[in-house]
Amino acid sequence: MWYLFKGFIALHIASGAVGLITFWVAMLARKGGGAHRKYGAIFTRALLVAGSAALVVSLCTLAAPLDTHPHIPNSEVIVNVFGWLMLFLSCFTLALVWHGRSSVQLKNDHKAHRHWFPILLQIATIATGVNCLWHGFAIQMPLMMSFPFVGIIFALMTLRFIANPLPTRQAYLVEHVKAIVGAGISVYTAFMNFGMVRLIPSLTLNPLLWAIPLSVGLGIIFYHVGRLKLRARKASNA
Repeated sequence: MWYLFKGFIALHIASGAVGLITFWVAMLARKGGGAHRKYGAIFTRALLVAGSAALVVSLCTLAAPLDTHPHIPNSEVIVNVFGWLMLFLSCFTLALVWHGRSSVQLKNDHKAHRHWFPILLQIATIATGVNCLWHGFAIQMPLMMSFPFVGIIFALMTLRFIANPLPTRQAYLVEHVKAIVGAGISVYTAFMNFGMVRLIPSLTLNPLLWAIPLSVGLGIIFYHVGRLKLRARKASNA
């Protein structure tokens, strides 16, 4: 278990680091251009690997909390933060990345969004989010009682989009922006919080460190969605 845990931790860190860098390269590049597509593809692949590795890490933690985190004496913190919360975040990240990639790849085949796997990812996000809320209320941990709502709402909105019989072309771009930037929020949240346990343990559950990536990411989403809607409005008036 220890070697499995450490191996997937290393894989998670390596792929997550690639995601941290390529997110901004793709975000700042001209939308639809070669660099945007190239580094966007690298970002999504890196996050799929990082999210999958985090999923295995969380399951290892739940199976053997003290063996996988011997530097933390409190098993309740290990199980809840590095187990249940990380399990939710890994499912949420995978759902975000998969939907963000599919929203542009399958814009000409909407029925393909109704494949069982992307729907399963959204259901898993809702299920692990509700589970995280349950454990958060049990131990009265504010982060576990609040952050899962973001994932649950996103998953419900995604399922609504999938159920839409005929989305507009603009809707696909809006879904792409929300999901990919959401994945960026996820990777930076993990970096600023789970990484802090090694450097400054007292800051690991600091709400401010969770709020910074979320606030920046939401600002980016609102900006780009606003641009898309403005462009569509100008086109309809032309």
